[in-house]
Amino acid sequence: MKNRKIIYLSSTLLMSFIILFMTGCEREVSDDVDFASFSNNPNVFIDGFSAGLEYFPFGGSKLDAFSVDSEVKYKGSASMRFDVPNFGDPSGSFAGAIFPDMGGRDLSEYDALTFWAKATKAGTINEIGFGNDFGENKYLVTRQNLRINTTWTKYTIPLPDPQKLIEEKGMFWYAEGPEDGDGYSFWIDELKFEKLGTVAQPRPAIFGGEDIEGEAFINIQGKIPDAGLTQTFNLASGVNETVIAAPSYFTFSSSDTDVVIVSELGVLTPIGIGTTDITATLGGVRAAGSATIEVKGGFEFAPEPPARDPGSVISIFSDAYTNVPVDFYNGFFAPFQTTLGGAVEINEGESIIVYEERNFLATEFK
Repeated sequence: MKNRKIIYLSSTLLMSFIILFMTGCEREVSDDVDFASFSNNPNVFIDGFSAGLEYFPFGGSKLDAFSVDSEVKYKGSASMRFDVPNFGDPSGSFAGAIFPDMGGRDLSEYDALTFWAKATKAGTINEIGFGNDFGENKYLVTRQNLRINTTWTKYTIPLPDPQKLIEEKGMFWYAEGPEDGDGYSFWIDELKFEKLGTVAQPRPAIFGGEDIEGEAFINIQGKIPDAGLTQTFNLASGVNETVIAAPSYFTFSSSDTDVVIVSELGVLTPIGIGTTDITATLGGVRAAGSATIEVKGGFEFAPEPPARDPGSVISIFSDAYTNVPVDFYNGFFAPFQTTLGGAVEINEGESIIVYEERNFLATEFK
C-alpha cells in the first residue's frame, strides 16, 4: 500500500472583462527596445544541478530523500538518488519534491523531458513530471504510475504544447510512496529537455475522452476535472505515452456563451438558461471528449434564519446553522459504493456537497 500526503492549494478565480478604447497616435516599437528573454538551457541535472536549479521537498515528505550519488550513475560522475521511506517512517511518509528554476526558461524548442532511471527493485513512481513551481503551476505535466526496474532505462515525458513554455519555472517534480509498505531507492541521470523529433500524432482529450451530459445552475461555478485533461503522443518506440496536462494547455470553447462561459483554467460559469456544448483544442488539435450542459435556472437554497427558526432545525451541513457533529458525509464503502464527491465552495461563504457517480450514500452522525 502506498502512502503519501500532498496538499494542493488553489486560489479563487477572479474573472473580469475589460474593453479599452484607445485614441491618439500609434507608435512603432523602437529598434532599441530590449525585450526580456529566458535561458533555453535544456539541462536539468547532468552530473549536478544546472544553473539556477533549486530543490524544495513537499510538506510531509522525507526531507532528505534526495541526494547526489557519485557511486551509482548511468553516465558521467553523478546521478540523482531518491530514497523512498518505509511505511510509518517518522521522518516522512513519502518522497517528493520539486526542482524549479525560479528565473524561468524558454523550453519552446524542445518536445520532451527525458532521463535514464533504475531502482533497487521494480517499482511504480506515483507521479513524475515538470511544471510544478509551488506557484500557479500553470503548465503542470504529470506522468502517473511510471514503471521502473533494476536496469538503466531511458524514459520520455512529452511536452503537451512546447509553444506555451516560454517562461517555465518547474523543471522537474516527483512524488512516490512505499511499495507494499516498504521503501526502496531509485536513481535518475541525464535529466534534460530534448528535441527528439519523434514525438508524433498528438491526441488530446478532455473529460477522459468521453462525451458527457450534465446539469448546472446559474452563477454556481464548476470546473472541468484536471484528471480528465490528457495529451497522448506516439513515441519512436511505438508506445503511446499519455500525460495529464494542466488546463492552460487547452483552449476551451462554449457553443453558447449566453448560457455558460469557460475560462482559460477550465472554470465553467453558467450565466443563462439553455444548453451549450463545451469542447477544447490543444495545439490546434481538437480534443476528444465534450460536455453538453443544460442550465435550467438558479439553485434553490435551503431556508435560512430568520425564515426558519434555528431552534427548530437539526443541521448536519449548513453555513447558516450550527451543525451537529458528523463522522462522515460519504462512507465510501468499497467495493460496492461508487458515489464520489464532497463539499465545494460555490460562492463566498456558501458551500454545498456535490455527489457524483451515485449509486448509494451513507452519512453518519450522532
